[in-house]
Amino acid sequence: ARLATTQALAGSVRSGAALSHALWLAQGDPSSTSVTMEGQTITMANGYPNAATVASTLVEYSGFALTTPSGTAVFTKTSSSGSPITNCFVTYTPPASANTPPTVAATTGGC
Repeated sequence: ARLATTQALAGSVRSGAALSHALWLAQGDPSSTSVTMEGQTITMANGYPNAATVASTLVEYSGFALTTPSGTAVFTKTSSSGSPITNCFVTYTPPASANTPPTVAATTGGC
């Protein structure tokens, strides 16, 4: 169940980033640093949501602990007691430059 939950969160992160990017492209303004989705402002970085926005707006991540080291978002699966489960997490890294996609990785070796 932990493995499936972690993989599902990775899919949600990918989908949220792709939807935001599509809206950003549809606006037709490559200098824009934000888009509005369902009344929520999504802060963009190189055409994709930044890490803080992914964590705060685009995905629901109950059952995971969030950290945002160095501009990335790391969602670590937690046990029923709330402690982190090592090697069971999803990492979102926004693109470092324009015209490149973000990196979304699910690490599931400890799930």
